[in-house]
Amino acid sequence: MKYNLFKICLISGLIILLIGINIVSSIDAINHKKNLSNVVSVNVSGVLNSTLIKRIIYVDDNNTVGPWNGTIEYPFRYIQDGINAANPGDTVYVFNGTYFEQIDVNKSIDLIGEDRNTTIIDLHYRKMININANQVVINNFTIQYGYGIRLYSSENTVSRNIFKKISGWNIYLVSSQNNFIFQNTIQCDEQSCIGIYLYISSNNNIISDNYIMGDDFLHEVNGIRIEDYSQNNTITNNIISNVDIGVYIIFISNNNVVSNNIFFNDGLLIFDSYQNLVINNTVNNKPLIYLEGKSNLLFDSEDVGQILLIDCENVSIQNTEISNTTIGIELWGSNNCTISGNDISYNYLGLSVRWYSNENIIIENNIHSNNYSIEIMEFSCNNIVKKNSIFENEFYGIWLAWLCNNNIFSSNDICFNQVGIKFTRGNDNIISDNNISSNEYMGLYIDSQNDNNIISRNTISGHYWYGIWISNSDNNSIYHNNFINNVQNAYEETSTNIWDNGYPSGGNYWDNYTGIDVFSGPGQNISGSDGIGDTHYNISGGSNQDLYPLMEPWVLIPGDLDHDGDVDYDDFALFLQTFGHNIGDPLFNPEADYNSNGVVDLVDYQIWIMYYRDFVASHTDILIGGISANYTSSASTIFSAEHDTAIIIKLTATIKNNGTINITTPFQVSFFGIPDENAHGKYRQLGCVLIPSLAAGTTRNISVDAVVDPAIIAVLVVADSAHVVSESNETNNQATISLPHHILWKSLIETTEIYKKLGDQYKVPTAEKVVQIAKDGLTAGVYADPVVFMRTLKTVAKLEVDVGGELKGQVSNDLYQKYQETVNYLVAFIEETIGNQQHPTHNSNWDDTSKVAEIQLQICDIILQMLH
Repeated sequence: MKYNLFKICLISGLIILLIGINIVSSIDAINHKKNLSNVVSVNVSGVLNSTLIKRIIYVDDNNTVGPWNGTIEYPFRYIQDGINAANPGDTVYVFNGTYFEQIDVNKSIDLIGEDRNTTIIDLHYRKMININANQVVINNFTIQYGYGIRLYSSENTVSRNIFKKISGWNIYLVSSQNNFIFQNTIQCDEQSCIGIYLYISSNNNIISDNYIMGDDFLHEVNGIRIEDYSQNNTITNNIISNVDIGVYIIFISNNNVVSNNIFFNDGLLIFDSYQNLVINNTVNNKPLIYLEGKSNLLFDSEDVGQILLIDCENVSIQNTEISNTTIGIELWGSNNCTISGNDISYNYLGLSVRWYSNENIIIENNIHSNNYSIEIMEFSCNNIVKKNSIFENEFYGIWLAWLCNNNIFSSNDICFNQVGIKFTRGNDNIISDNNISSNEYMGLYIDSQNDNNIISRNTISGHYWYGIWISNSDNNSIYHNNFINNVQNAYEETSTNIWDNGYPSGGNYWDNYTGIDVFSGPGQNISGSDGIGDTHYNISGGSNQDLYPLMEPWVLIPGDLDHDGDVDYDDFALFLQTFGHNIGDPLFNPEADYNSNGVVDLVDYQIWIMYYRDFVASHTDILIGGISANYTSSASTIFSAEHDTAIIIKLTATIKNNGTINITTPFQVSFFGIPDENAHGKYRQLGCVLIPSLAAGTTRNISVDAVVDPAIIAVLVVADSAHVVSESNETNNQATISLPHHILWKSLIETTEIYKKLGDQYKVPTAEKVVQIAKDGLTAGVYADPVVFMRTLKTVAKLEVDVGGELKGQVSNDLYQKYQETVNYLVAFIEETIGNQQHPTHNSNWDDTSKVAEIQLQICDIILQMLH
C-alpha cells in the first residue's frame, strides 16, 4: 500500500508535532516532579525517553494489506509488531484507530497515541498491557475492556490516558518503584474495580493529577489502593469521585503522603498502616480530619467531611453530620473515645471500630442509609454501643467479628436493615434492651464461634426470615426477649445454648407459643398460674428448649437489677457491688451504668434512686421518703482520745400513707445499718419508731439518733417489717441512704473549715479548691465505695501540696517545710492504700482509714499554727 503525497506531507507535519508534544509532555512531567520535590524524590529518567528518540516507529490499523516495516509510509498494523521492531529508546507512535490486541512491553520505549480519545487499545477477552521493562512511557490512549496496564518494573510513566470498562485493576503496580502516574482519566464502571493499585512493596511512586470516577450503583470499587508494604508513595492533587473507597491504605503501607486530593462521595480508609502524612484533603468540599497518635481532643459540631483516628486516646466527636463518604468515622487502635450525638448517613461504612480499639463509647447517634452501619472488629473489647438509632442500612446494622469480647450493645433502635446484628467469633458480649425490628432478613445472626454472650430483654419483631439464627455457637444465654411477628422466631444449628433464666425469672416471650399457664413452680406442677407456660418451647433446628416461656411480653422495670419484678434493697445491694467499677472490671454491671459513660458512678446512683422511688411510689401504700443523715454535735462525747471508733448520726425519714384507707393499726419503722456480718440476719438495727396510726394521704416525720461505726456504709429504712398492716405490697416499703466512712468524714469536715480560714487570711486560691472538692465529696455521698472516697481524698491531698507552694514566703520556713512533708506523706500513703485495696468488700473496715484521718488532722494542726 502506498500513501499519497498529501498524506506523507501530513504525516511529516505530525512527526514534527509529535516531537514537540513529547518534549512538552516531558517538560510537564519534569515540572510535576519538581513541584513535588519537597515531598518525595524520584528518578525521572523514564519520562525523558521521548527527548532521546533514536527512531519513530509507526503503527496504523488502516494498513490492512501491507507491506509493514514501521515507516510512516508502511506502518505496522499492530502495536505489538511496532514494539517488537523497536530498540530501547525508540518511540512507537500509534495513529488513531481501534487495536484489539494484548501488548507486552519488554524494552525501554515510549508508546504514544495520536489522540487519547480516538487511539483505542481494546483488551477484550481478558487481554492486558504488560510492562516488564524499566523506563517505559505509555501516553495518550484510550484503554478499554480487559485487564488494563500491569507494571512489573520501575521508573515508568503512565500519563494522559483514558481507562474505561476495565475488569479488576486499571493500573496495577507489583513490586514496582519510582513510577510516575499522572493526568489519567479512569472510569471505574465495572464491579470490583480498582483505579490504581500499588501492591507488594511498590514504593516511591508518584500518583498525581488523575481523575478517577465511579458509579454509585457499583460496589467494591476503590479509587487508589496501596497494599502490602507499599511505602513512601505520594498521592497528590487527584480528584476521586463516586467510588466506595477513594484511597485505601492497607497492611503495613507506611510513610505515604496523601495531600491536596479532592474526594466527592468517597474518601480515605486506613487499615494497619502508620506514619502516613495526610494533609489538605477535602471530602465533599469539607476538610478530611486525620489524626494519628493524638489525645485529649474534642470535635463538637465541626463541619467535616470525614474523621479518622489512628492510635488516638480520649478523643470526643459529637454533634457532627458526616455523609456521602467512604467511612464516616474510623477508630483504629484508638481507646477511650466518645462518639455521641452525630448523624452519620449515606456512607459506604458509617462507623468503624477496629484493631484493639477498646473502651470507647458510641451513644445517641443516628446512623442510617449507609451500606454498613457500625462494625466492631479485630480484638476490640469493652466498648459500649448504646441508645443509637441504626436504620435503613443496606447490609448490617451492627457487625462484630474476630475476637471482640466484653462489648455492650444496649437500648439501640435497629430497624429496616438487611440484618440487625451479626456476630462472628465474639465472646462474652451483651445484647440487651434493644428494639430490633423489621430488618429484611433477620434480627440477630450469630454465626460461628460466638460463645458466652448474653442476649436479653430485646424486642425482636417483624423479620422476613428469622428473629434469631444461631450457628456453631455455644453457651449463650437468651432470655427475657420478646419474639413477635417473625416468619420464624428462632433457629439454631450445631449449637447448645440456654434459652431461659431459670425459675421464677423465666425465659422468652414467643408469640407462637400455644401452651397454657395453670401451674407454677420449677417443675410447673403446683396449682396456680405464675406467668410462665406449663410446657416447654422448642427451638427449631436442634434439641434445645426454652424451659420457662413467658405468657406475656417481657416489660423492663428500670432499676430492677435482679429482674425479679421489684425495685428493692436486693437491687441496691447489686448496685453497691458494681459501684465504682469500670467496663472491663469483673464487677462492672452495664445495667447499672445508666449514663453510659463506662463506669458505675454517683450519677448512676442518683438515677437508680429515682427509679427506686418511682417504683415504691406506684407499688406501695406506705411510702418512705425524705431520708437524710446528719452528723450531730453530741458525737464528740463518744470519741476516745486515741482512736475514733464511732459517731452519732441523726437519721430522719418521712412516712406517708400513700393509699386511700386510714391505717389504724400501729406499725414500726426501723433503721438498719448495712452491711454488718456480725449482726443477726443481714442488718443491724440502729433504731426504730412506732407509728400508732396514719390517715390516708398524710405524712409523719420521724428521727432517731444512731450510733454507727466505720463498718456501716448505708442505712436501710423499712416500714412495717412485721407485716402488721394489711396493704398492697408491704415488702417494698424500703428505702436506703448511703452513709460516709465516718472517721474520714469527721476529719474532712474539720479540714474544710480550717482551709477556708487559711484561704481567707492568706488569700490562697488553692485553699478554696480544697474546700470545694472536699465539700463536693461530702455532698455527693461517694462513700458507698471506700476506694472512691479515698480517691476523693487523694485529689484533696494533691491540691494541698499546691497550697503549700502558694504559702511559701508567707509563713515561717519551719512550718512550710513541716506542712509540705506531711502532705506529701499523705499523698503517698493514700496512693499505696488504694493500690493495695483496689476492690475491697463493702463491709471492709479499712483499717488504713483511721491513719488517713490522723494525718489529715496533723495537717490541720500545722495550719492552725500558721494562722496563729
